[in-house]
Amino acid sequence: MKASEVLYETWVSLQAGRQHNPNIDEVALLFHSSVALDAFVERLPTTAEVFNSVPCDIVKRQDMLGSFQVRFEFIRLKDSSPLKFALDDGVPWRIEAMCILEGDAPLHRQKIATSVDLPTVMHWSYKCPNLDAYQGAVRAERALRSMRAEYSNSYGMFSYFGVNGLPYMKPRVNLRDL
Repeated sequence: MKASEVLYETWVSLQAGRQHNPNIDEVALLFHSSVALDAFVERLPTTAEVFNSVPCDIVKRQDMLGSFQVRFEFIRLKDSSPLKFALDDGVPWRIEAMCILEGDAPLHRQKIATSVDLPTVMHWSYKCPNLDAYQGAVRAERALRSMRAEYSNSYGMFSYFGVNGLPYMKPRVNLRDL
């Protein structure tokens, strides 16, 4: 599958996620290895661009001991992209392309096993403006879905809600830049 086809499928997933929560502004693609992530980034169409790279970040689980290292490539579509303006409300969106570098990531393990040839959509995400809003979002999500994990990293905090086999819903808050 071409990178442009993966981008389109990601956009389709975003639309499905926004039916559950209209504030979603990010879709995560999980790759089984850094090599697979590199190949995807190298094949991005000219209508997409990597605007931020995090070569290695440590993600810590909040409810138990344990952490893992992850790499992120953040991708957005340029203004010329036909998918750029596809959202009815004009909300900009991005792709968090990621792979686990080292350590045990239990929530990601099953999806990694199924993403050898193609990336898999790991989560739909929305940004909370501050810690209070994030805590309110966590309470609201708990009323709708099962909390699977809560993490922190150099950026802030985030949680995964849902069931195995489906993209998770992920509220997030930036604590680094407050």
